[in-house]
Amino acid sequence: MTRDRKHLTTAPVNRSLRRFGKRRLPKGAGGREVSGTHGRWRPWLKVLVLALLAGATVYAREAYLVARGAIVGGTCSVSSVIDGDTVRLYCPGRGLIKARLMGFDTPEVFSPSCITEFWLGTQATWTLRKKLWFAKDVDIVLGGQDRYERRLATLLIDGKSVAEAMISLGLAKPYRGGQRSGWC
Repeated sequence: MTRDRKHLTTAPVNRSLRRFGKRRLPKGAGGREVSGTHGRWRPWLKVLVLALLAGATVYAREAYLVARGAIVGGTCSVSSVIDGDTVRLYCPGRGLIKARLMGFDTPEVFSPSCITEFWLGTQATWTLRKKLWFAKDVDIVLGGQDRYERRLATLLIDGKSVAEAMISLGLAKPYRGGQRSGWC
């Protein structure tokens, strides 16, 4: 009888855990149990890291160009492209401001009505970035504000209107305010 009692009281913990499909975790410093997931990458974390690296690359390129003076116009300079017809400007004394480029409308990237609009909006965004990256002279003429409290601006790259260039490429439609036409 003592033999059976001794066997029951000294049974290893692992044996009872194995019955339920659990495994014993290794002991960490101080006797605490440590999970075994420290070295594993979760799939969503990989996507997040890649997205952050891609965004940092674009931002670093634009910051380099601003520092070099390639995309500076007047007293304000283009710090980033939000979408095909909206940019972020850095103006000394005022900081960063959003500006809506006048004279044209590009497809929406952030709230598209269909996949075609999203695709064309992405192309328009990258086309504007490319034009700014390779520009030798950028002129910005600031106007009033729109209903979303963005500054209205006219952008000239190397003496040519960005509105005319984007319209001629088929990535924008002429726009003078009011109701916008659809892209779907």
